[in-house]
Amino acid sequence: MRDRFENILKNCVARCTLCGKCLELCPQIDLSPTQAKEEKLNLLEGRPSRVLSECTSCFACMSFCPNNADPHGLILYRWHEKRTNGPPFYLQPVLPGSKSPNPISEVAQAYSHKEKEFYDTLLENANGQEVLFLGCNQLFDPLLADSPLLKDLKAVASPDACCGEPMYRLGLLDQFEDAAKKWVKHWRAKAPSKMVFFCPAGYNVVTNLYPKRLGIEIDFPVLTVFDWIEEKLKEIDRPKPLGMSVMLHDSCHAKMLGDRFYAQVRRIFSWAGIEVIEMKKSKTLSLCCGFASIAPRLNPVDVITQGHGRVAEARHSGADALAVYCNGCGVLFSVINRYSPRRIKIYHLLELLELACGREPAHMSHQNAGRLAAATASTLMKGRLGIGKPDASSED
Repeated sequence: MRDRFENILKNCVARCTLCGKCLELCPQIDLSPTQAKEEKLNLLEGRPSRVLSECTSCFACMSFCPNNADPHGLILYRWHEKRTNGPPFYLQPVLPGSKSPNPISEVAQAYSHKEKEFYDTLLENANGQEVLFLGCNQLFDPLLADSPLLKDLKAVASPDACCGEPMYRLGLLDQFEDAAKKWVKHWRAKAPSKMVFFCPAGYNVVTNLYPKRLGIEIDFPVLTVFDWIEEKLKEIDRPKPLGMSVMLHDSCHAKMLGDRFYAQVRRIFSWAGIEVIEMKKSKTLSLCCGFASIAPRLNPVDVITQGHGRVAEARHSGADALAVYCNGCGVLFSVINRYSPRRIKIYHLLELLELACGREPAHMSHQNAGRLAAATASTLMKGRLGIGKPDASSED
């Protein structure tokens, strides 16, 4: 395990020419060309760097490196060196895949009857079927995936087996590998004929990061929910345009999925008659929603600060709503929006498609934001009191 991650550093040292483009073009950190070169040298030589306290782990630098020198991997490796003992005590309980109590298990206790019924079906064996895989973030709002557009797929989830995305973004590489092996073991035992990822983050992790970082290949075909939906839309008469405008927030993981993905998402908005207003920094230059902003300093306040900036930009844009296609981004924005004095409507792309097709989605983002805030507080409190911690025999 250790040798694999040390190869990240070896590759960076061998390929980097210190052109500084990866940091000079970073949308998050404001560095001059000279500063960018200096900070990159600091990273390569293991010296303190402001990058390690300001980077939001958004993948943008990977798009700018002309030498395939893996600048994002280098940043993760330097964090990894400092975090070999795992996440700090105050983050451990709230990371996906943590033993109950965790935010997902706490939110599940507040599910409505309909949500509970749908959630129970997610845990049924779907071996050999075409499945819609819901990542951890979707379990905060499971009914988002209960859509007629997705009725031909068996929706599934593995709340006890996270793909490891949060651990990866935090530079917790050992924990990422452990989570990946657990996820792969879970789904190899229940292998679907095809897996459609609701979450672009999960899709990127499984198709790009597992092979690149861990040498793990998945045994069954996978695609994004947007590949699936775009095919389904060909069978539906184009609706009357919704006639609304949205400011679109791009997922960090879309940067690794490329221009084809950006274009596809925007085509789907256009199909529904929705005007997309781009953020000041969008697509490859998009800023993190805030979730991964905790990575450099492990300070939850940074999450709120970053997320508030994205929501505020949407409010000031004149758009009718803020739109997302990653439910993780939507969850965080909804929490910030709920507790802001000025609010804006927030929609997931799938909800807008439901509206365009003449159906009223559950649209529970405001309610779910309150539930998530309460669940996180409950998780932390129970963790401090030692409530619900399993004994060693319950570990996989």
